Amino acid sequence: MEPAIPRSQVDWIRKSDDSYGNKALVMTMPIYEYQAAGENCCDHCRSAFDVMQKIADEPLKLCPQCHAPVRRKISRPNLSSPAPSLSKENIEKHGLTQFKKVEKGVYEKTAGKGPDIITDSKI
Repeated sequence: MEPAIPRSQVDWIRKSDDSYGNKALVMTMPIYEYQAAGENCCDHCRSAFDVMQKIADEPLKLCPQCHAPVRRKISRPNLSSPAPSLSKENIEKHGLTQFKKVEKGVYEKTAGKGPDIITDSKI
């Protein structure tokens, strides 16, 4: 059963199937970090706070708690990948085989079942 989500937030959530067929809710709206722009501020905006906003939304100008001026910080993005890893164990678990090129026309098995070496007979 999926969690109840306010209708106003439906535009930033999409359903997704991972490579194992599991259903997941994926948030696609970015999270922006804000910090006080001046000295007259509260603890909330002095240490910085996060806000989930649409890309098209105007940046916040005031702290939602003390109404002091704030500025949006440039933060590094989260680049995690929902894709499964290409580890030897994961490749073998899914019945795949991985080869590594060792020289022109010669490939050596690094994971999975199959021949230990594949060569191009034209060379």
